[in-house]
Amino acid sequence: MRAAGAVAFAVLLTATFAYAQDFEPDVTPPGADNAPAESPFEVVPPPPPDDALMTGEELRAAFEDRSYEGCYPDGSPWAERTGADGALFDLLRSGSPRVGVWWVQQNQICYFYDASGVTACWNAARQDGEFYFFFPGTGVVGGTTDCGEPIA
Repeated sequence: MRAAGAVAFAVLLTATFAYAQDFEPDVTPPGADNAPAESPFEVVPPPPPDDALMTGEELRAAFEDRSYEGCYPDGSPWAERTGADGALFDLLRSGSPRVGVWWVQQNQICYFYDASGVTACWNAARQDGEFYFFFPGTGVVGGTTDCGEPIA
């Protein structure tokens, strides 16, 4: 019975990845259209040149099986774990439930959130040990791990 469950999970994960890789977002990610004039981020670098953005290989190495916390432009916190198997976990929710999947494509890190059906892909840059996530093609910061005070 466990083997059948594992096979079913593997099939579901493979199908989800196949679907998500071809999925185009139908909504604007949080903060894209209403970013505040003054950012709450402690340090916001200017949009990096394309050659300063992380490559797909660098993104996988930095995020595979890792946990990070940060904030969005409006100051609201996020904390996620990106599993080695592509699972995405919300560390701010009780029990740190699986909330979607993550993957890397075209030198962008992408997230698909099960509950909302939203896919968001980001360019990323790393500066002084912190990550900055940019809306592709715009250079607008959509999130960072550099939020000043630690998230409680």
